[in-house]
Amino acid sequence: MMYERLQKFIALTGMIMAVIVTGPVLAAWSDDPTARTPICTAEYQQYFPQLVAVDGGFIATWNDQRRGSYQDVYAQKFSILGEMLWPENGRVIAEGPAGSLEQLLQVRTGLAHDGDGGALIAWGDIIPGYYDQGFVTKVTPDATVAWGDPGEPIQTPDTAVPMLANPLRGANPISQYGIVADSEGGFFVPVHYSLGRFDAEGRLRTEWFNHSRSFDPHSSLGLGLVPLVEPGGQDGVIVVWISDPMYGIDNIQAHKFVDPETSWPTTADTIEDTWGEVLLYDPPDNVIGAGRLRAISDGSGGLIAAWMDNRTGSYGVYAQRVDTDGNLMWGPEGIAVSEDYASSLHNSITIAMVADGEGGVVITWNDPSNLEIHTLKAQRLDANGNEQWTAGGVVVDTDGLEWGSPLNVSLVQATDGNFIVLSTLAGRPPELVVQKLAAADGELLWGEGRTVYEGILTSSVYDHTKMVSDGRGGAIIAFVVTACSEIGCWGDIYAHRVQALLLPELDIEKRTNGRQADGADDDDVPRIAPEATVSWSYEVANTGDVAFPRADVLVSDSQTGVTPVLDVASDDGDLILSPDETWTYTASAPALDLALPPGDVTIVPGCNDGRNTYENTGRVDVAGTTVFDEDTSHYCNMGDVDADGITDSADNCLLKANGPLIPDPGGNIQLDTDGDDYGNLCDPDFDNNLVTNAADLAYMKTRFFTTDANADLTGNGVVNAADLAIIKIMFFGPPGPSGLVP
Repeated sequence: MMYERLQKFIALTGMIMAVIVTGPVLAAWSDDPTARTPICTAEYQQYFPQLVAVDGGFIATWNDQRRGSYQDVYAQKFSILGEMLWPENGRVIAEGPAGSLEQLLQVRTGLAHDGDGGALIAWGDIIPGYYDQGFVTKVTPDATVAWGDPGEPIQTPDTAVPMLANPLRGANPISQYGIVADSEGGFFVPVHYSLGRFDAEGRLRTEWFNHSRSFDPHSSLGLGLVPLVEPGGQDGVIVVWISDPMYGIDNIQAHKFVDPETSWPTTADTIEDTWGEVLLYDPPDNVIGAGRLRAISDGSGGLIAAWMDNRTGSYGVYAQRVDTDGNLMWGPEGIAVSEDYASSLHNSITIAMVADGEGGVVITWNDPSNLEIHTLKAQRLDANGNEQWTAGGVVVDTDGLEWGSPLNVSLVQATDGNFIVLSTLAGRPPELVVQKLAAADGELLWGEGRTVYEGILTSSVYDHTKMVSDGRGGAIIAFVVTACSEIGCWGDIYAHRVQALLLPELDIEKRTNGRQADGADDDDVPRIAPEATVSWSYEVANTGDVAFPRADVLVSDSQTGVTPVLDVASDDGDLILSPDETWTYTASAPALDLALPPGDVTIVPGCNDGRNTYENTGRVDVAGTTVFDEDTSHYCNMGDVDADGITDSADNCLLKANGPLIPDPGGNIQLDTDGDDYGNLCDPDFDNNLVTNAADLAYMKTRFFTTDANADLTGNGVVNAADLAIIKIMFFGPPGPSGLVP
């Protein structure tokens, strides 16, 4: 129902300007490239931001030294408009010593979504080289920090769960590579040489799996953590390591760890190493160097990894794909992605990668051949490892990366299928810039790029920028900039949104007596007696990026005399329809006698028997623009649509015959054993929650071949395949329809 009647770019630009003139755009994103939107500007140092997209916005975490010699963990949630949703300068997550937190330093944060608008946050309570105890907590959408059953107190009144792979407190460091969300609101967590899985309530649901390799190698090597869900629904994680003895490397290996989910919650499950050791690259001798390992899912239960090594005597970027069964897909040694670079430059090479959604990958890397200015390149490989873009890679930047800051590179796939890359361009001051690459050929879609920030970034470039898709063709970036005052200089956390295009869009959903009734013959078209009240609702949702004042939102109905009125309770209090906000309008009128309808109404055949059916259309327009949407709904008068001898208004199964003229298969008339006004023949909703789902199917399975009256939908005296056929047809649908239920 979303009519995309937006004009081409020129008309669209004019339309946007008209909207800006007639009403404000409620966005907190700064237009000043030297002063973007602040997340945290508290005193002293803030650094190492993490960023994740969640329902209702985005959550950022960071390490914070506002208490001077203490290091704490803070978080902030903000909307797609750039509005900070939690307390100014963030909500404290971990502040020690307090409760179970014994040390002054709470550092090395990990971050994952919880699937419910909040986040899972991990950190270490540490004294470097002496004590390191990992914790994880859950922060809800309203900024409540309370997790675990019962959970341990940290700063009052918050709670968290300690990671105790080793019973000895202080010997449980969480990997610097963070935690991995599962599909059920929980997570997998690597702790030193162990791997465990926790559920959505903070309970350890597996035994700790111990491995010979550390899950926290040196940052220059890298570690791949790839979440997965097996075909049977079991969650797992693929881990990719560079095996590094004192000199050179032994190999690059992957393991697929799966929770079989056979015992929990009765007892803890045992994680299985389903592949064993899979070697992505096994060099002929142990003298090569390697690093910058990255890994992502291939979308089919396997992985794609990229890294640099000097197998030829010079350093280059290589990649390998492993399928869901652990088979190497791109040859025994992987494939070369880049040309070779001098070994002396290897510390300047970085790698970013993202899945292309088709079993392949886009990889970016910086060419350090020019000692003063690096060149950022990108290549897309398909599922078979074939290059899809220019041989040797597309040159992304035109001015060159700032030398010495190669790690400020991030890569995401936008919702339009193209790819956005973030980098720091050379200059005084330098610029944090994004560029969009066309999926088909890597064409630069944003000219010379779009500026995220122009100014002094933090003096340490390592891991101080994060980027995620904004879900609308653009990206959200969190980054650290240097701020100075009379007492010194430190890092502050800022964010910016780079939009694909400022799009005004509205969507309207019209309902008649609470039912969509989009098509005249749809099963949910209400049957309404003449003179009974017809109630219409019009839900108007702002699905674009531009806000509209109430005076510019024009809601109408195609039927003369039907005037939708705004329910002001559906507004958030400012009478401005902001992006992602929904308003409700209502109207009502007596139902017409459709056998003799007046001439000014629209009548169509419908209600599955060709009878006269009323049709009217709700429409929303934005004043002074071409933005609109519309939706149609229907109703008809009572009749006997299933011709079973029961008038629709009294028929408990409108579309399935169960009356005196045509009884149900068991010979019954209007059989309704649970008394909910839905006849058995159209009521496989055994728990009466108004939807037929797995719980109802489970109920029927336990009653199969019995005489259970409720599960005997056909009324023939036994629960059998005929009843199962009904539940299959109506699965995920409501019971009925019934003329006895409004």
